[in-house]
Amino acid sequence: MWLSVWLSGFIEPLESTAIHMIDHAVRWLTEHMPTRDIAPSLRSRYNRQMDKLYDEVLEFICLHYRLGNRTDDQYWIDARTEMKIPDRLAENLELWQHRLPMPHDIEFATLFDYRVYQTVLLGKQVYDTGYGPGIRDRLRPLKKPIWFQWWKGAKVDLAQILKSMPDHKTLLRDIRGELDQPGFGMAAAMKPTVPMPCAEAVPCMIQNMPSFSEIENGQKDLQLF
Repeated sequence: MWLSVWLSGFIEPLESTAIHMIDHAVRWLTEHMPTRDIAPSLRSRYNRQMDKLYDEVLEFICLHYRLGNRTDDQYWIDARTEMKIPDRLAENLELWQHRLPMPHDIEFATLFDYRVYQTVLLGKQVYDTGYGPGIRDRLRPLKKPIWFQWWKGAKVDLAQILKSMPDHKTLLRDIRGELDQPGFGMAAAMKPTVPMPCAEAVPCMIQNMPSFSEIENGQKDLQLF
């Protein structure tokens, strides 16, 4: 019973996070249930992690309702003025009237970190409507050279990450335990950090992925989707 509830993974359609939550539930399950003998400490830690995950999503959803500006229906008005929100979110909303969200404001984030909260606050233009007087004037203007410099660095970082990732078929075979030498997941994490004497490194081949030099030289672009 302690497992079946967590595998539903759906709160409401505004932020459809079911796939993300189910994925984490299954991943954490494999970590906390390595055998059929489920120790109480493993069960408690798993449930605690899932509690935090659901609280994370709940707080982010409540943020949208609390900052809603629709007045065409009583539902949205009540959601903004009458709905009870988690204490931690209420505390953060008071804090964010004086500055933007910072990393340490979000205690647990698998998906919605402080940058996502910044995006919502700025995207909903709450600082243009008197939510935090003076904050808008203190924001650093985003000029094109700054943006392009950041994006160039982000593409380089993503290219390095993708070089170490498997193609879809290889990842599925690894999850199914069909690889002679697992390269990902828990099996990979438990391998030695240095090769054994006389062992030859096995390169990880990634299908249909441009090389780092091709991306760096502008010959090919890094397409994520």
